[in-house]
Amino acid sequence: MIEHLVTAKNDYRSVCEKLSKLDRFGLDTEFIGEGRYRPTLCLVQVATDDALYALDPLALGSLAEFWEIVASGEQTVVVHAGQAESRLCYLAIGKPPGRLFDVQVAAGLVGLPYPLSYGVLVSEVLGEEVGQSATMTDWSKRPLSTPQLRYAFEDVRYLLRLHDVLCGRLRELGRERWAEEEFRRVAHRADEELDAGARGEPWRRLKGTRTLGPRQLAALKALYEWREEEAFRTNRSAKSICANHVLVELARQLPQNEQQVRAVRGVPRRYVDELYRVLKAAYALPPDALPEVIESDPPQVQLLVQFLQACLHTLAARMQLAPGLVASQPDIRRWLRRRLVLPSAETPSILEEGWRAEVILPVLEKCLRGEYWLGVGALEESVPLRLEATRR
Repeated sequence: MIEHLVTAKNDYRSVCEKLSKLDRFGLDTEFIGEGRYRPTLCLVQVATDDALYALDPLALGSLAEFWEIVASGEQTVVVHAGQAESRLCYLAIGKPPGRLFDVQVAAGLVGLPYPLSYGVLVSEVLGEEVGQSATMTDWSKRPLSTPQLRYAFEDVRYLLRLHDVLCGRLRELGRERWAEEEFRRVAHRADEELDAGARGEPWRRLKGTRTLGPRQLAALKALYEWREEEAFRTNRSAKSICANHVLVELARQLPQNEQQVRAVRGVPRRYVDELYRVLKAAYALPPDALPEVIESDPPQVQLLVQFLQACLHTLAARMQLAPGLVASQPDIRRWLRRRLVLPSAETPSILEEGWRAEVILPVLEKCLRGEYWLGVGALEESVPLRLEATRR
């Protein structure tokens, strides 16, 4: 297969023209994300059926034309763990990928473990060995070495073959629609995370929020949103602006002047004035504008979460699904809280959407009602439990 490093704009335009006429291509990226709010894109690798390309944005400048093709939905874009590629697409042109196929997700939907690394997935599905890793390399340095390019091309070399095999398995199991739902979720996760209006209440997920009162929660929400804006403005990671535990401690103490803000351990000195300004605005909110306090879980919730997680693992094994792809423990907890505690206080669980709501949730509901029992089957099996309908 021919391999091309693309650094000239004429060559880049030719590649884009070729890609725009194809039905599919593979995609991977190399970037530097540490300490940044917006990652620095350093290389884009593309695989077609007859060639591999490495587009160099440091030489070419904007790759908007390429990202427009990715977002168009005219081609299937094959990725592995495509959250990063989706985010880079959205940051580049304000649109998510139009039609993704994520081989890591597809593997979980046909019974392979989730998440599998690219190398393990290639080995499991194709019986091939991926070349030596260069994950610690600095992709911003030029010129790129031969080993770097070899590694970069390896990351897309097998994507289309994986696509062929996994498409066949999805088709055999009748899970093509499930896969399309999951791929859309991967593609749109980036714009949901970057769009302030669609993020929900991520500040509630910080450790220690369950013990805060309404005014303290208002302070935490304001501090969190200020940190996100500052991270975006300075292109720094949010935690490098101010650590999570410091935000929670400021909200807990509700300091009444700049000196008290400065006295909280870990507060960055350069932001003392700003932090106090944000806190004062939160203090001025009327009572009806304060966030709702979410009650702690009643004792039965934790026990039921563990029970339902065992049920879900058993059901997933029987259905040739990766349990980790179906739902996590927090997903189960969120659904239980909505069902048993405060339906309006939690965002919907992934279990309440799409194919999970059709196929998985009815079984979990029956488990809660005692219509299914969970017992020990064959001890030598990887999932030794049995899930059976209760005899009436």
